[in-house]
Amino acid sequence: MKSSIITILAVAGLLQLGTSCVNSERELAASTKDPRSLYVPPTGAGRRVSKTTVLNTVRASHSFSDPKTKDNFLLQLRGPRILTSRLHLIVLTTKGDTLRHETMPARALLQGSEVQGSNMMTVRDQEITILRRMNSFFREDHFATLAVPSSAPKP
Repeated sequence: MKSSIITILAVAGLLQLGTSCVNSERELAASTKDPRSLYVPPTGAGRRVSKTTVLNTVRASHSFSDPKTKDNFLLQLRGPRILTSRLHLIVLTTKGDTLRHETMPARALLQGSEVQGSNMMTVRDQEITILRRMNSFFREDHFATLAVPSSAPKP
């Protein structure tokens, strides 16, 4: 009885090994490359991470320059690493005109009550703090009033 079970398992294993390596006719017909050729991984764009590489982007829309339309706010983290990168704050109108473009170091987001007193933060903790603060940068409570009062004359 034991030998018949072992024999059945051995035959099942051999069948599975034999059929798993067989290519179907459809696979062979659809292939444009020789299956015996050397695999060469794709090169992509061929660029490395540089100071212009965008690591993270946060977008929001708020009424800012005109109470009737919402302007687009964009916060980008550009650079090779999170801690050494630069933050670009860009404010665009709905038509695409640039109202403001400010640049600051990413470490500016580390300045705060709980982070400033702690010198024991690891690099990973600092990077996580920067990314979290980027995500909460455009919260509704950060926009108290319009930049231009609604009663101001239009240019």
